[in-house]
Amino acid sequence: MNNASIFNYKKLVPLAILIIVLVSLGVIGNQYSKRAYDFYGDGIPTENSEKLSALRLHEKQILTSYGVIDAEKGIYRIPISVAMKRYLQKSEK
Repeated sequence: MNNASIFNYKKLVPLAILIIVLVSLGVIGNQYSKRAYDFYGDGIPTENSEKLSALRLHEKQILTSYGVIDAEKGIYRIPISVAMKRYLQKSEK
C-alpha cells in the first residue's frame, strides 16, 4: 500500500485552515484581554464606580466643548451637536 494514499487531502486542507483560524483568534483574543486589563486594571468599572463616573464626565466634557487639538496644524475640537448640524447642512446642499 502506498503511504501517500493514507492521507485524505480534501479533508486535511480544510482542517488545517480551521486550526490556523482558531489559533489566530486565540492570539487576537489574548492581546485584547491584555489591553483591556491594562485599561481597566483590576476590573471593569461597575455602574456606580468612581472610575466610570470620572470617565463619563471626561467624555461628556470632550463631546460638548470647544478645544484646541493642534493649533499649528489648525486642528480644533467642536461640540458633537455643532458637528452634526454642520454635517446635515452640508449634506442638504
